Amino acid sequence: MLQKLRPPTEFAILIDTFKMIDANAITAGSAEVIWTPASGKTIRLLGWFLSSSAAAALEFQDSGAATVIAQTPLLAIAGVHNAPDLGKGLVLADADNTLKLDVTANTTVSGMVFGREE
Repeated sequence: MLQKLRPPTEFAILIDTFKMIDANAITAGSAEVIWTPASGKTIRLLGWFLSSSAAAALEFQDSGAATVIAQTPLLAIAGVHNAPDLGKGLVLADADNTLKLDVTANTTVSGMVFGREE
């Protein structure tokens, strides 16, 4: 007897953009733009793999709202952090908003962030 197949109820969100962060020195309180979307597009942050040269937490900010949308735990010197499962991701508030990275202590950050532009 053949089973009737049901259509999936949810579809995976595919990553189409990777932004490399190559040993960027960031001063605490001076957020740095790490992703500028194409004109008219909105960023959906789906994850990151980042390291810090100093003991610091890394804060992701939406430039439009000027608020922290995600933060790593306090990393040890040369600590590495992989994003937790963000489900369908973190969508910035408006089209053309940039994703910024700030730190809680002066540090050099390396790694990548990834997601989609929609």
